[in-house]
Amino acid sequence: MTPSRAAALGALIVAAVVVAAFAGYEIGHSSRDTKKDARAARRAALKTALASARASAFKQARATGYSRGLAEGTKQGTKDGSFGSATSATTGGKVGAGCPSGQYTTSFGKCVPYPSGYGAPPANSPEGKNLIQTDPSCRNPPPPPGYKGPVQCNNP
Repeated sequence: MTPSRAAALGALIVAAVVVAAFAGYEIGHSSRDTKKDARAARRAALKTALASARASAFKQARATGYSRGLAEGTKQGTKDGSFGSATSATTGGKVGAGCPSGQYTTSFGKCVPYPSGYGAPPANSPEGKNLIQTDPSCRNPPPPPGYKGPVQCNNP
């Protein structure tokens, strides 16, 4: 091979490598993701990760909350039960049966004194309902629906 042919062949090989490199660069450059595509992919990954983490945290918090609520409720129920403020309706006991005279059971099961100026339990309390059922003078006339004031008896 002559030196001029070797030089021409070398130049041709260099030119082919340069063309192949340029073509590879262009193909790679044109097929890559844009900044917009990359941002969208990051947002989708973040959304998926947050949803998974949120579901896991909710499940764990619900279990923890339930166990703590049960423990605190049992503790408070034991404490309230020791004062005799109320017995559970699910056990067949009469709500408010443990309230002393001059007190009534609230909707929360606590014994509290009659409201000032009443002299009788509210008509919507367990004690008020019991008084209306057991005392004939408190039944006639009965309190209107939704009445929350004191039981009013027609005692002669």
